Amino acid sequence: MKKSLIYIILGVVLLSLGSFLYIKGRSNNVVVKEHEMTKDEANNVAKELINDVIKVYENPAVIFKTLQVTKDDVNLYQVDDYESVVKNIFTSNGISQLEGMTFENKKYVSKIDNVTYFLTSIPQSNSYIKSKISIDSIEFDNNKIIVQVTFSNSEVLADEINYYVITKTMEIVKENDKWLINDFDYSDNKE
Repeated sequence: MKKSLIYIILGVVLLSLGSFLYIKGRSNNVVVKEHEMTKDEANNVAKELINDVIKVYENPAVIFKTLQVTKDDVNLYQVDDYESVVKNIFTSNGISQLEGMTFENKKYVSKIDNVTYFLTSIPQSNSYIKSKISIDSIEFDNNKIIVQVTFSNSEVLADEINYYVITKTMEIVKENDKWLINDFDYSDNKE
């Protein structure tokens, strides 16, 4: 009986020691799984950036420090904080696209003597600020989102119904933990 009691005590001690070592060894190997983006999160990121890009083109005084000026008989916004604001909305590719955008053969962004200017208005065919916006066909992972953005609107002008539906592709990428527009053509593609 003494032998069996010794074996039982020895078994309990070894089992306790084994459990302790197993738990201690496991706690050092904790794996933190990266958060997987959901469709709703991708949709919200896209909506926020669509609203920002509409403001850039159609209501820049809301997000930039602007002053309205006239240069060569053209009304312009002088934008004082251009660099800091666009870097929070666009990637370098998106900024290049913005700076290359033209409306009716006029550059939307002009840089003259280290001062940045925007046109004060763009053609009605490029205006989406009053549109109903819907997002379709979302492709995403934790570093990139590609969406189809549909702008639609209807209005009655001089007893005529004006209705449009325009679909554009927007590419959003994650840089330094911030979602930025990498590709989005704001023009009406008629130029």
